[in-house]
Amino acid sequence: MTPIRPGDRVKTNRRDAEKLARLYRAGELTEIRVPTREEEAARDLVRAREDAVADRLRARHRLSKFLLRQGRLYHDSKAWSKGHRVWVRQQRFDLAVAQQTFDAYLRALEEAEARLESLTSQVRELAQTPAYAALVRALSCLKGIDT
Repeated sequence: MTPIRPGDRVKTNRRDAEKLARLYRAGELTEIRVPTREEEAARDLVRAREDAVADRLRARHRLSKFLLRQGRLYHDSKAWSKGHRVWVRQQRFDLAVAQQTFDAYLRALEEAEARLESLTSQVRELAQTPAYAALVRALSCLKGIDT
């Protein structure tokens, strides 16, 4: 990681080499380590899980907004609690097109949740491996951090 001054935008190989030499001599360079292929694959798995979390949220929003447009509101408890899920699955619509739309949104949500569950279990399995177990245990001691 090289420090960059504001306004220093001109890039040539010669200037870059001179700048790196000066920074190295001054001890201002921060060492980095290129991740191994295995580490990068693990990162990709975690990124895929994060994408699945975002997909589940979008699917929930789509279904909620569809129900809201149809005048269906749930007031008994928090959204996406067990009671709310039962209520959502009980919804039926008079118009066939509305029912098909609802079914499509519900199916998309269920698929997103299944994908998230699968990826979460894969991440948990990866966290148990010797390469990550100690680090995961240490980080899990912090509030708000889980596997």
